[in-house]
Amino acid sequence: EALTHAGKQDPECCHVLGSLAVLYGTIYNLDIDGFADPLDKAVEYAGKAAFINPNNQRTIGILALVRLYSSDLAGATSAAHQALDLNPNSLYVLDGLAWILTFSGDWDNVPCLDEIAITFNPYHRGIEHDSLWIVFLRQQKFELAHEEAFSRQRLWLFWDPLIKASTLGLVGNEKEGQHYARKLLQLRPDFPPKGRRLIGNFIKFEEIASRIEQGLRRVGLEIL
Repeated sequence: EALTHAGKQDPECCHVLGSLAVLYGTIYNLDIDGFADPLDKAVEYAGKAAFINPNNQRTIGILALVRLYSSDLAGATSAAHQALDLNPNSLYVLDGLAWILTFSGDWDNVPCLDEIAITFNPYHRGIEHDSLWIVFLRQQKFELAHEEAFSRQRLWLFWDPLIKASTLGLVGNEKEGQHYARKLLQLRPDFPPKGRRLIGNFIKFEEIASRIEQGLRRVGLEIL
């Protein structure tokens, strides 16, 4: 409500529009009830913000994020590189851009960007470890994926126990994995019928999504 009010007061403010785009994109990807057409709104706000200020790194980064949410992987990759080119040394958004490029499938550039973000920013966000987790899952380096899965704690988000449960299943630690599977179901009781969609909102590559589901099955969590 506050952002919507701010947008009415200053409809040309790219920061407000970009924030609305991120918020609606998150609402869509986490399947939060009570909002009509959140992905369409995210696309609309992100596009308008980028049109108003195409030289703002954060604005173009948000455009890349929303394109990823929309499964426009080529568009997401292009916008993320455009944002990166505006200021390749900006630690404020580097970790986010590396995350977007990972989930968009830019496998050649991602590991280097992740390591830069982690090395040069002692307060980097946990998304960098999610990014590396995806890279190692794709490479079937499950022990390394396990290290990344347990490098951060975000107990409020269902993706935290999802990542841990799946990875523990893949490395053969079913007992501990079942513990995190129960935590996942506490946060998302509707995960069995909605799990494939919730995973697919972020994971756009069937090979990787299948490995995540495989790990969950090994700890007793079946997706319907």
